[in-house]
Amino acid sequence: MTYDEVLFIHEGTLTIELDDGRHECNPGDIVWLPNGTHLKYIATERTGYFYCLYPFDWAARQGTVEP
Repeated sequence: MTYDEVLFIHEGTLTIELDDGRHECNPGDIVWLPNGTHLKYIATERTGYFYCLYPFDWAARQGTVEP
């Protein structure tokens, strides 16, 4: 990741695979993923979540365009 990200899990289960292993996130969990984190998102069911990124203009700062 090239930005900080915060996730709020609303429904379902989201597994986040980090260098130190897998972490299961459930409804109500809040997760902070700092800039530089290497990860993989794994969802085996419908999962609803809210996320926010910082800085909001991360793509412009890196000279790229958001996908």
